[in-house]
Amino acid sequence: MFRMKGNLVPPTIIGLFAVAVGAITLLSPHRADGSVAVWGVLAGLFGVYVLCGVVVSWRARR
Repeated sequence: MFRMKGNLVPPTIIGLFAVAVGAITLLSPHRADGSVAVWGVLAGLFGVYVLCGVVVSWRARR
């Protein structure tokens, strides 16, 4: 995992946005298209990865 320097608010917002986009994409009625579902999963996983980095960085500072 990686540690972030500086303010943790922007990566937190990016991670939450990516998770939200992934969830909305997977819950949308157009997910029957396989590529839409793949992009939704990738967006969600990217968001989880960024949020894990935020948590690791936050815990390292405490």
